[in-house]
Amino acid sequence: MKTTFPVKAFALVAALALLSASTAADARGYSRSGGYTTGSGRTGTYSGSGSAARGQGWTRDQSATNANGRTYGRNIDGSYDKDNTTVNRNVTNSNGGTHTGAYNTTTNTYNGTATGAQGHTVTSTGTAGGGQRSGTYTTGSGNTGTYSGTTTHGDGTVSNSNTVTTQNGKTYSNSSDYSYDKDTSTLTDTHTGAAGNTHTGTVTFIPNP
Repeated sequence: MKTTFPVKAFALVAALALLSASTAADARGYSRSGGYTTGSGRTGTYSGSGSAARGQGWTRDQSATNANGRTYGRNIDGSYDKDNTTVNRNVTNSNGGTHTGAYNTTTNTYNGTATGAQGHTVTSTGTAGGGQRSGTYTTGSGNTGTYSGTTTHGDGTVSNSNTVTTQNGKTYSNSSDYSYDKDTSTLTDTHTGAAGNTHTGTVTFIPNP
């Protein structure tokens, strides 16, 4: 599913999730903003905020604006259905792409639909738990396949790997490793694509006072 949302913008916005991890654990919400500089010298600003209310769910907004004034971001809304033991999560990207999903905490089953900015869709169903996920997918054009993935969290680190096998038996894999240095406010992102190409970049955040 092809979209025009730049991969680097995804990485930068995803970095805000690491930045907010400690604050999001605080009682009801958080808000932070500032500037950033990448390892290649690009600059811009960022902002992130979130709120939560017992029994009503939570929301997070994350965005980054580059030196040319273009803003990339996403909004995340979540809720917990206690009667059905289900976590519902909706993500809307600034390019119009969306992802909706529901995870049952009793059966560890998941279903979701991703819609790209051009309207292409992918629907997936499977199981998840303990950082592992696997299942099947169907695209809007009827193509099918399987997927699997692993996510692990450490102290200021996140590692994510994904594998997709198409109905024709072709397999594609990628992985991303994020680490955040609290002392320097620097995020390092190493991404390995399906062709085996690896790219490493850094973003240093300068929080507003």
